[in-house]
Amino acid sequence: MPITHVRKRDGRLDPFDPDRIVRAVRGAMRELGREDAPRAARLADRVVASLTAQNAARPPTVEQIQDAVERALVEDRDPDLAKAYILHRFRHAAERKVKSVLGVHDDL
Repeated sequence: MPITHVRKRDGRLDPFDPDRIVRAVRGAMRELGREDAPRAARLADRVVASLTAQNAARPPTVEQIQDAVERALVEDRDPDLAKAYILHRFRHAAERKVKSVLGVHDDL
């Protein structure tokens, strides 16, 4: 059964968009100066397949998707790309925390 939704951090269910995975991987690639769109798409396909195999009955959480991306990058034997993705993820978490403390909402 394909993944149709993702559980957001606030508990909402949003439509699942595998292109978001592609964009995140491409962003990490860009940070290294070696963007490769076809490779990012292949890695995203692996992530989606892995998530589907893990638990097709429940929508994955944002964190589960991010963890699966990290695993795919490590399994692809590209430690620099895995590190760039992890640092990218960490920066975004820090930004969310600051926005939360300041009461800034992205949906305004």
